[in-house]
Amino acid sequence: MKTIISLSAILKDRKQDIIVYMLILLAFIIPLPFKENITSLVLIIVLTVSLLFGFKDVFNTKRLRKDLFFLINAMIFLLFVVGLIYADDFSRALVLLQKKLPFLIFPLILSSINLSDRIFKLVIKSFVLGVVLYTMILWLSLYHMYLTNEILNQKIGLNFTLHSFIRNAKFSIHHAYVGMYFTLAIVFLIHLYREAKKKKMKVWYTLTTVYILLNFSFMAGKISFLFLLISVGVYVVINEKQKRRVFLIVGSFLCIVLLPVLFLDLNWIQSLFSSAMERRGQIFKVAYIASLENLPFGIGTSDIKNELESYYIRFNFKDLMGLGTHNTFLAFTLRYGIIGALAYLGYLFYSSKIAVKTKNTLLLSLLVILFLSSLTEHVFETHRGRFFFIFFLSFLYYGHNTYKGGADDSGMKKNLLNDQEPMN
Repeated sequence: MKTIISLSAILKDRKQDIIVYMLILLAFIIPLPFKENITSLVLIIVLTVSLLFGFKDVFNTKRLRKDLFFLINAMIFLLFVVGLIYADDFSRALVLLQKKLPFLIFPLILSSINLSDRIFKLVIKSFVLGVVLYTMILWLSLYHMYLTNEILNQKIGLNFTLHSFIRNAKFSIHHAYVGMYFTLAIVFLIHLYREAKKKKMKVWYTLTTVYILLNFSFMAGKISFLFLLISVGVYVVINEKQKRRVFLIVGSFLCIVLLPVLFLDLNWIQSLFSSAMERRGQIFKVAYIASLENLPFGIGTSDIKNELESYYIRFNFKDLMGLGTHNTFLAFTLRYGIIGALAYLGYLFYSSKIAVKTKNTLLLSLLVILFLSSLTEHVFETHRGRFFFIFFLSFLYYGHNTYKGGADDSGMKKNLLNDQEPMN
């Protein structure tokens, strides 16, 4: 009994250490090709430790009532709860509701802990490291497939196109999410470069940025190139006062990314808005009509793919069976009608307002990625989209004050949690 009590006391004292290590681990594994069970397990550990040894901190009602970011996330989750009332399949709707819990869990946990500048940088560095490791895993996987003759009717060289890599390599992640991960990693690297004091670190950040950009050419979706330039452009324009530097940075990114693409696939620009976008246009048309026919309240917290199947058959788009809306705005409108569309627009607007008001350029850059991705993907309908966006939106918001002053890491003690300054 004494052993259990002493162990409980130790865990309570080390609660924040455990949570921080789990956050670092979570940021690292998000871009890796693991199944959703792994990230869910890490989240469960973080939540369990937070509730067992800091229940009052997590559910501090005085703090939460004044926390606009938490409230807008809670609003989105509440929308899913209300949708249970008129969902076609209640048991299926409950499963879908459970998957939306990150809207509550991440803001609750991250608002209840203190983050230091060192921890903030460790988390974003671990994410960048995860992205780099993913590229290495994918290249090794492709090489193994080539050696074992698993790649049939493929020629390595000039005829090896971008999407053939994604389709054939084992452990691959959907190219749309690869584009999101790589874009945020590059924004993080630019931020780390700007705050680095040592030239050696600036060189490392520059080389890592170029490496990810070169891999972006092979692994990300075609439309992601536009997202990259816009998101990076927003961050650079806000933080760089010299216009020449802005054009130099954005122009360099454009050259590094596009030159390998044009070398390997000369028809890349011509095909940018061809088959894939035409297919999405068909999906958008069906989802739009389905949304109009289910106004004003939508279909509730029901399975969108099942709902759209009848419409695909009706419009003779049988090759689209099993696909969702591929648009987050349409997904919210189809599910919750006018209220859903306004709620998601409000979510983006107020989150952006918070980012601008607090001069949080990293959060604003991520919101740009979210907005652009929402036009071509139903980001919150997938496990990868939910964990990536909700985690980093929450982390960048609650961790903003830790890097706002641009403190140097060299003065921090080796222990991650020593001498921390409160976030707010």
